[in-house]
Amino acid sequence: INQISFKGRREDRNTIAQLTKNNEYSLTENNQTRINNAIENLSKESDESNIKFLMDTAQNLKYGTGIDLGLKPRHNWKLKLQKAAEKSLVATDPITREKLQPLL
Repeated sequence: INQISFKGRREDRNTIAQLTKNNEYSLTENNQTRINNAIENLSKESDESNIKFLMDTAQNLKYGTGIDLGLKPRHNWKLKLQKAAEKSLVATDPITREKLQPLL
């Protein structure tokens, strides 16, 4: 069971890591759904490396679209990642929480 969980977490991280690349194209609806699901999955993980990953991704967010359609973006990825990190931080142990709280 642990191996499956680890594999799922790695896939979720790879999915979310797309947001740190400045893509010249818009993310497809399916991919946006996968990213949302991955963020939700990782928000339930309470280990320190996971929280740092979410915070780093939010701070290094580079995703943009090279196509300006004059539309407001559907997702505020930075806010979603920050909220996921906060949710994960609440579920972690007190020592890790105290250590990482100032970084949020």
